[in-house]
Amino acid sequence: MEWVTPAVFGIVSLIALIFSGLPVGFSLITVGVLGMLIWGGIPQMLGVLGSLSIYHTPVNFMLLVIPIFIFMAQILSQFKTTEILYRGFWNFFGGIRGSLATATIGMGALLGACMGASAANVATMGHLGLDQMLARDYKKWMAAGAIAGAGGLAIVIPPSIPAITYAFVMELPILDVFAACLFPGVLMAVGYGIVTIGYPMIKSDIAPSAGRVPLRSRIEGFFIILPFVGLVVLVLGSIFSGLASITESASFGCLGAFIIALTMGERLNLKRRMLEAGRESATTTCYILWIVIGAIMFGQFWTYTGVIDSIARWISELPFSTLLVILLMNILVLFFGTIMDQLGIILVVLPILVAGLLPLGFHPLHLGVIFMVNIEMGLTTPPVGTNIFVLEGVAEQYGVTYSDIIVGSAPFLVVDALVIIAVVFFPELALWLPGILH
Repeated sequence: MEWVTPAVFGIVSLIALIFSGLPVGFSLITVGVLGMLIWGGIPQMLGVLGSLSIYHTPVNFMLLVIPIFIFMAQILSQFKTTEILYRGFWNFFGGIRGSLATATIGMGALLGACMGASAANVATMGHLGLDQMLARDYKKWMAAGAIAGAGGLAIVIPPSIPAITYAFVMELPILDVFAACLFPGVLMAVGYGIVTIGYPMIKSDIAPSAGRVPLRSRIEGFFIILPFVGLVVLVLGSIFSGLASITESASFGCLGAFIIALTMGERLNLKRRMLEAGRESATTTCYILWIVIGAIMFGQFWTYTGVIDSIARWISELPFSTLLVILLMNILVLFFGTIMDQLGIILVVLPILVAGLLPLGFHPLHLGVIFMVNIEMGLTTPPVGTNIFVLEGVAEQYGVTYSDIIVGSAPFLVVDALVIIAVVFFPELALWLPGILH
């Protein structure tokens, strides 16, 4: 049990540093270096700092796709096309009670496929959604819940930055991880849509009655949405059909986003907007790579002290049924999801859990989808789910409180739990599409 002390040191120190406000990447680096210094001495610590893997990781070809997808999302954001897209969804879904909340879910799914990052998705939709829904007398908790839930779709629906990171750390083809996430992501979006349509039918006071929407407005909304759907089809279609590699598809996506920006977005200050998109993309990419490097250093500390192998072996030897073991692991991931960055969980926690669950007969793609949905739950679960605080910062000016966000998120968390249960009992939801692609 020599591994217990470094394991406890790693977990407690990491949580303490994160809560102190130190960025996740630097928290991981600090704990990794200190751990190696305490348990391995100065020579081992210097060995970790001089590790070739740390210097080679930022130029890993698999990670090249991350800044390209981020740049695609930034182009759409900088040219204000998201506001136009929201209007398109509002026009298209109008005419039913709760239609604007349903439009928020549709926009979250489509933007999730374009942005690939949950917090960015929530922040983008926060101002737009709250402006529109509160102006039409939606209950604050309903408006906040729809935005928090829809924003989380970016984790699961491909092309997803967390999915790319999971493929990197588990050494899986990105194509297979994208394919595994597709159906469960769509299932989540459909479930959210049912909540936003069904809930107002049960309690009519939470959303206004819908007025009649002219056919012309629906047609206009359809043609606004169509280019964005085409962008997603271009990226995912070229990937799944094998016509282009992941990086080539991401590049096509940037070109498609630029065309949408020029034809539909604000075209003033073109040079400034493109430079800003590049700057924001570089900043976000550096943030992600620091987390990756920190996770490698932290992982080397736990590998050296035997923590990773011991925990994986302990999980595989638990005297419980397979279903109970996967339930316990999901509870553990949910706990980490409430206090830790999503990429930190994928890079540090999931490799250990997956290594322990593989001997029980699980497939790494199957586990990846289950845990990806679980991480999405953690981001909207109190006390400190990331998406809760992102939305709270946006919603404060509208009088939307922390409790409004928690109450509104609850129905969407139920949908997440049901999707996890469905994927656990029906692995083909995650494994069928990757299977037919080979």
